[in-house]
Amino acid sequence: MSDNKNEHLVIAVFDSKDMAAGAAQALKDWDKANEDIKLGAMSVLTKNEKGKIETTNYSSRNTGKGAKIGVIVGVITAILSGGVTLLGGVIGGAVLGGLGGSLSKYGLGLTEDDLKALAAELSAGHAALLVMCDDSEVEATTAELTTLGGKTQSKPVSDEAVQQAEQALNTAAEKGADDSSPAGTAATDDATKSA
Repeated sequence: MSDNKNEHLVIAVFDSKDMAAGAAQALKDWDKANEDIKLGAMSVLTKNEKGKIETTNYSSRNTGKGAKIGVIVGVITAILSGGVTLLGGVIGGAVLGGLGGSLSKYGLGLTEDDLKALAAELSAGHAALLVMCDDSEVEATTAELTTLGGKTQSKPVSDEAVQQAEQALNTAAEKGADDSSPAGTAATDDATKSA
């Protein structure tokens, strides 16, 4: 069994939020039943009818290494929402660009093309399941998500990258809190209550 570093992000796109939610639950069950697989945090991203990004957390691992997904989801959500943060502030273009740069520059592995493709999937009504896992779990996790109906990709994520992205997100949130314009917010659900 691995050291549970959760240094890889696996993204699986599903045709609907229900399919992604079902896959998240199936993946949690698979994780529990398999001694060699101990996945990190999981979240589902969707876009609602008003065009706002919504997140649902499917993990009970909210501290330590499992908190990576929160930072990654926060940065991705800020970028995909055009700068509207989960905290309710609007991010300026320069800060937003910095967030986007942090996703690839600091090793979060998502390029501008990856983000555009993800945005297009969400705009088409699809949902993305994001899962943190160890290097040794990527192949099996990707295969399981494909079996569940997802289109997958994986990206390595360094601790330094998460720290850099978290700093960029915090800076963006501070700048957003100083903005007096009305802001849209993305809904965040926590599916761990039923887990």
